Amino acid sequence: MSLICPKCGSTSLYRDDDRQNGTKAIACVTCGFRIYKELKRRMGGEEDGAVSGEDEAREEAQRYKRREVRICNCERCGKSFEAYTRAKYCLVCRKAMKLEYDREYNSKYHKRNLKRERKQ
Repeated sequence: MSLICPKCGSTSLYRDDDRQNGTKAIACVTCGFRIYKELKRRMGGEEDGAVSGEDEAREEAQRYKRREVRICNCERCGKSFEAYTRAKYCLVCRKAMKLEYDREYNSKYHKRNLKRERKQ
C-alpha cells in the first residue's frame, strides 16, 4: 500500500526524521509537503477565542449594532436625518443628485450623443 500526498497527489513519499523536533515524518519528493504521524492535531476550543468564520461574523454584527446613530442636517435641503456615517445629504437629496449627475453624464458620453458630435 503506497501513500498519496494530500497536497499534490504524488505517490513518491519517503520516511524522514524532522530535524527540528525529532519526530518521525513522511515527506513528499515532488512538493516537499510533510505529514507528521505522531503529532495529534486538535480543534480549537473556547479558550482559543474566535476561531471559526461564524464567530467573527457574529462579532462584526455586534460591533455594527453598537455603532452610534448621529443626527445630521442635510446641506442641500436642511432636513435632519439619522446617519451612521459622515453623510452630508439626506437620502432624497442623494437620489436627486445622482439623477442629475447621470443625466449630465449621459448627455456628454452616451453613444448617440458621441455620434452627433462626430458628424458635426
